[in-house]
Amino acid sequence: MNLYTLAALPLSAERGWPELLRTRPAGWRLFLQIVLPVALLPPVVLYLAGTVGPSDIRDGSHPWGELSLLVLLAEFASVAVAGQLFRHIAGAYAMVLGPHEARLLAALAPLPLWGSAAGFALPGMAAPAAVLLTGLGLSCGIAYHGLVAMCRPREAFVAAAVVQVAAGAGLAAWGCLAVALTMLS
Repeated sequence: MNLYTLAALPLSAERGWPELLRTRPAGWRLFLQIVLPVALLPPVVLYLAGTVGPSDIRDGSHPWGELSLLVLLAEFASVAVAGQLFRHIAGAYAMVLGPHEARLLAALAPLPLWGSAAGFALPGMAAPAAVLLTGLGLSCGIAYHGLVAMCRPREAFVAAAVVQVAAGAGLAAWGCLAVALTMLS
């Protein structure tokens, strides 16, 4: 798997996905080479913002290390749950998604969203928000085109409906985590 393959995933079901599905990357290899490095970015950004960021954030009363670890664990848990969620929702729409394909989709879909955490280093509010929304759009693109490539539904809107339900569930779960983190800090 190369950078071209990864860059093509959110844009088309015909580019990147056939090669990825043909090679069937091993779960641990995919995790160690791609998922783990990108998953570390949001907790590191949170930790750095809390420890070396503006003085009004780093007043010393917040457990930034523990909060960052909680975010990392939540990312790993969300990948584990998302695979089952994709399979269940796809099954409800009469799409067959195998366990390996569901894990692959669950591992790759959140990568742009996690990578968008780097946007918080940009000044102001508009630029980080734009980077975050771009990451969200690319994550949904990976999920949609991955489902189309793996399941070949007759109607494209069926894959879009699966992604919409899965993204809604994921955003709701992360919203609950954000509220919990706010209450802990």
